[in-house]
Amino acid sequence: MKPEKKGITRNVFFLGLVSFFTDLSSEMIFPLLPLFVKTVLWAGTVAETSRGMTHESGRSLQSAAPSLQSPLRSGGGRQEERSR
Repeated sequence: MKPEKKGITRNVFFLGLVSFFTDLSSEMIFPLLPLFVKTVLWAGTVAETSRGMTHESGRSLQSAAPSLQSPLRSGGGRQEERSR
């Protein structure tokens, strides 16, 4: 009988190293990500523009909502059809 090896295998050791360096690089790059997104991808400008468009579309829907709700509240259809 062969004596049983104790410890971890070579594959597990190298997998641990790869995992360690991947985690380390993620932690190093995470603080720089907002700067990259804002300067290189210009996402700050896009986000501000989309936020403004969302606000304006919400405002226009609020002004149109009362006219859209009145036929629904009264049962819909024409007045003549409802009186029959």
